[in-house]
Amino acid sequence: MLWMTIRKLFQHCCRTDTTTSKFSITGSHDGGVPSKFIKPSTITSFPVYIKIRINNQPTEAIVDTGSAISIIHSNFLKTIHHQNFLYQTHSCQIANSTPLNIIGQIQLEIQIKSIKTYVTAHVATNLITSILLGNDWINSNHVHLYGDQKKLTIPDQYGQLISIPYVEPTSINYPALLVQQLTLPP
Repeated sequence: MLWMTIRKLFQHCCRTDTTTSKFSITGSHDGGVPSKFIKPSTITSFPVYIKIRINNQPTEAIVDTGSAISIIHSNFLKTIHHQNFLYQTHSCQIANSTPLNIIGQIQLEIQIKSIKTYVTAHVATNLITSILLGNDWINSNHVHLYGDQKKLTIPDQYGQLISIPYVEPTSINYPALLVQQLTLPP
């Protein structure tokens, strides 16, 4: 039954070219978006990095609108002054289904230029960066990102928008896995 529903939906919105076995997306019969082939963007999406201070320790943070939570790497947490670590382990999956090992939560002071904000961050043992600021921090601090201008804005204590430029990361730690076995000779 589910297959029939999917097939009907596919037939409703797609047209098959039987001579080439290709299909194209078309508008719906009820006045939807007309058929049009759109060339995909050639601009690649990169993580947004900004310079911040966490509990007075300078670092670069990823600002991630795709993450519901803010996360700090446990190794980075060990290098900064902190207190009231709440130990609470659980595992979750990030967008690409990679497991993320959470070992607890910590209250952090995030300083950007002269603006001080606070976030309760989850602490992970296998994060690819020192800190990731998610939607919990973005929304509670009224942060707006402008990808085309490579900046974000955050209001100060008087409501004035402060512009924060994106920066290039000084080091990137992406985990890599081989797709085929490799043997190195001695």
